[in-house]
Amino acid sequence: MIERFFWMIGRQINRSVRDILHSESFAELKNEVRSASAGFRSRAEGRNAPYRTADPGWGRRRVRCLPRGSISGVLLILFGSMGLLVALLAAVSMPFIPSMAALLGVLFGFVVPCGGVSGFLLAKGILLRKRVGRYRSYLARMGNATFCPVEELAASVGKPAKFVLKDLKRMIRLNMLPEGHIDDQQTCLMLGEETYEQYLEAQRSMKERQQREESRKKDSETNATIAQGREYLEQIRRANDLLDEDEISHKLDRIEQVSSKIFDYVEQHPEKAAELRRFINYYLPTTLKLVNAYCQFEAQPVQGENITAAKDEIRKALDTIGTAFENLLDSLFGDVTLDISTDITVLENMLAREGLTGEDFKKKVP
Repeated sequence: MIERFFWMIGRQINRSVRDILHSESFAELKNEVRSASAGFRSRAEGRNAPYRTADPGWGRRRVRCLPRGSISGVLLILFGSMGLLVALLAAVSMPFIPSMAALLGVLFGFVVPCGGVSGFLLAKGILLRKRVGRYRSYLARMGNATFCPVEELAASVGKPAKFVLKDLKRMIRLNMLPEGHIDDQQTCLMLGEETYEQYLEAQRSMKERQQREESRKKDSETNATIAQGREYLEQIRRANDLLDEDEISHKLDRIEQVSSKIFDYVEQHPEKAAELRRFINYYLPTTLKLVNAYCQFEAQPVQGENITAAKDEIRKALDTIGTAFENLLDSLFGDVTLDISTDITVLENMLAREGLTGEDFKKKVP
């Protein structure tokens, strides 16, 4: 069992070292060393050799082919395995220690700490090597593409999409994917700033379209609301034309004028349309209902006590409605008057600080 354990560790180390030695980055690193050595030799011989211009794409290829954790993972596996081997040898030799005190000292002073630290290093190294393997699987799955769904990357490594998403974010933080980005929906990996800028531009365009669509929808709803209100107002006007009584006509004229001003204001300030819902859906229909009832009572040949009393109630109600509509119109200007009051207060305070108001100004005049 022990032999198989160390055989597996040795196999992992050999594979890791072989991957590094055969990687494109390692070959390029050797070329860089050779070039640097040649440069030193040429300068030592008295020749003025120019500096070598680095390949601008070398850094990116190095990141892609020798990602973070490739070497450190191997070293951690190596040192962890060696530490476990030493701890195991010490544990095997413990039965030959005659003294119990010395035995406990070796056990808790060396075997346990060494085994624990070595096991941690080994586990950490294996995790790093697995992450490097997933990294290469991700790049292999993407190929030359600059974006790929997280679901496809998850399928390439046989892991859940949630795990892969966290894995990609960790790689981006560790600069293993220096130009990597995750979209806002957390469903796609993008490589390259150009691709990410295109994505951001597409997102901005989509938001602008949504805002325009919402604005058009809101304007359409506002226009429909105002059109409905003006239709009620037109019916009230037609009913008013049928009445010969000056008192009731004056009340209705007042309601029509205030209502028209309300509609005009909301057309210029669509954000106030929500405040008209009760006005449109209840107040105007109720007013129209009262006016039509008054017209019916007025058309009766006999004006009995009940009809007369009902007409008086309608007149009083129209006065109340007119006052309510005027208050509604006044409330629509509430924000405007508040802004004006604030501006006036600020202006007065500034003038007072400058000594340009009241007695202070008079004192400064020679």
